[in-house]
Amino acid sequence: MQVIDDLVLEQMDARDAFLTDRNERYWAAEEEGRVEDALPVEVRQVTKMFHVAVTVIGVLLAIIVLSWTR
Repeated sequence: MQVIDDLVLEQMDARDAFLTDRNERYWAAEEEGRVEDALPVEVRQVTKMFHVAVTVIGVLLAIIVLSWTR
C-alpha cells in the first residue's frame, strides 16, 4: 500500500510541476502579447512628439530669420 501511496504522491508532484510550468508559460505569453500590442501606440506617441519638436524648431527658426531680415 505504501508503494501505491508513494506513486500517487509522485504523480501529484509531477502534475503540479507541469501545471505550474504551463501556467507560467501562459502568463508570459499574455504579457508578451500586451507589450507587443502597446508598442504601436508608443511609436505613434513618439512620432507625434517628434513632429511637435520639428514644428517648434521650424517656428523658432522662422522667427529668428524674420527678426534678422528686418
